[in-house]
Amino acid sequence: MIPAGLTDMNIEIFFQEEVFVIQGGQVNNLVKIPNKIREFLTNFIDDQAKQGLQKMLIPEKRWLEVFLKCRYGHFDYIPDFTSSGETNPEFCSCGQRGSCPGTGLVCRKKDELTTREMEVAKLTAMDLPDKQIGDQLHIAYTTVRRHQKNIQNKTHSFSKIGTAVFAIKHNL
Repeated sequence: MIPAGLTDMNIEIFFQEEVFVIQGGQVNNLVKIPNKIREFLTNFIDDQAKQGLQKMLIPEKRWLEVFLKCRYGHFDYIPDFTSSGETNPEFCSCGQRGSCPGTGLVCRKKDELTTREMEVAKLTAMDLPDKQIGDQLHIAYTTVRRHQKNIQNKTHSFSKIGTAVFAIKHNL
């Protein structure tokens, strides 16, 4: 598979010590991207994300960098921004999820998976039985099943297979 942005006009964002943008066959760090692309990406910082960035005490000149890192920072083969204007936010697990004041504002929307749901989805994608998932996460089997139902409702899937596909697609 060829990463998005290498052979097309889609955009892939990834974070590796700094934010990089792949678009039009070029890989640039955030400082070197063309102004037209910078303006395009900046337009996706919604009011909710701005509120989260303020709560995180991020200076406004770094908003784009932090926003892209938190919402789109995983490298994968699904374009983060398509040439037709669609976006595909990713579930980036930074280790601060839940304790960061930007959780739910910058890195994910309210209807996206919780940290625990992401853990359950990841283990489901590894084809672990529900009991083993519960043992590994120190939660009851019934709690695992409740999380799986919540995941299925939020991802519009109907089975553990749908949950596994979602987890793999979103780098959980």
